Amino acid sequence: MSTKDKIIASSLKNFLTKGYENTTMNLIAAESGIKKASLYYHYKNKEDIFITCIGYLLDSIEHHIESSQSELDNPKDKILTLFSSIIEFNTNLAYRYNKNYSKPLNFHQMLKVGSSKFIFVRERIDQYYDFLKDTIMEIIDEGKKEKLIVNNINTDILAFQFISILEGYLALSEIYSSITANKIRNQLRDSIWSSISIKENLQNANKKSTITKTFLGARW
Repeated sequence: MSTKDKIIASSLKNFLTKGYENTTMNLIAAESGIKKASLYYHYKNKEDIFITCIGYLLDSIEHHIESSQSELDNPKDKILTLFSSIIEFNTNLAYRYNKNYSKPLNFHQMLKVGSSKFIFVRERIDQYYDFLKDTIMEIIDEGKKEKLIVNNINTDILAFQFISILEGYLALSEIYSSITANKIRNQLRDSIWSSISIKENLQNANKKSTITKTFLGARW
């Protein structure tokens, strides 16, 4: 591992577990096992390291998403895998930097701090969410063409709803321990597909029709 890699690994661990304000250059140097002067050889200051860390995280999650989608053909598989891959990225982040799968790290808090402090970071975060939205919209449009996804759904709004559900799950998982259960995660993921699938919408409509006929035909 290069000195720069050691600095980024140390910095990420501290930014994620202690927050931006509580992370110092002394702490980063001690964690990475190098002299403080060496930090300034590679990076101008803490802000420079923080911006680099956010870029590294967003590059990594985009690569993770692209890799998870690369060999899939079915829109359903793509939607379900996209949801799972982002959750898994955050889970692996927790283990890598905190050695604890069940204790999520404050990744989104890092993004929030970065967005409020640095214009460049805000622009990079926008690029990530544009990438995520475009990926989802492409899957939805593909599903519509293959007559797997309900056609009268607004693709742009649906992508926004998908991201909102995903972000809500991640935010809650940081403060509500029960939300990390696989059962909840899988049910939430499957319900997203159920809400847009032509097949499952037809099945639900037929069930409602059967229930209505049974109710109306019942003797009083």
